[in-house]
Amino acid sequence: MIGAGVLEMAMGTYLLRGRNALLKLFAILWLSANFVVYRMANDLLHFYTCPCLGTLGDALHLSAKEAAFLLETLVLYLFLGSGFLLMSAWSKLNVGGHEATAVAVVRPSENGG
Repeated sequence: MIGAGVLEMAMGTYLLRGRNALLKLFAILWLSANFVVYRMANDLLHFYTCPCLGTLGDALHLSAKEAAFLLETLVLYLFLGSGFLLMSAWSKLNVGGHEATAVAVVRPSENGG
């Protein structure tokens, strides 16, 4: 559990400070895929040990079922959203069946500056 917490903190730090948007999307996809697999394994094994929201659910006056539904919805949103955005970015880079490189084209402005 400590290793997972350290990994999540490192991921959060990169998401806040990193500069590569595609790598950030991939990181979100990877982390949310881990959450999806974790939740599916818990459901299949009927093994629940982690109160994932801690006392936040109590502070928000949410039942355990409502908190679980909220987390499942959030995880699916992160997984599907990052996957869609990555596929969209990949399709823009893969123009006409030829893989294009991501190179910024700098054009001079019309006013000479």
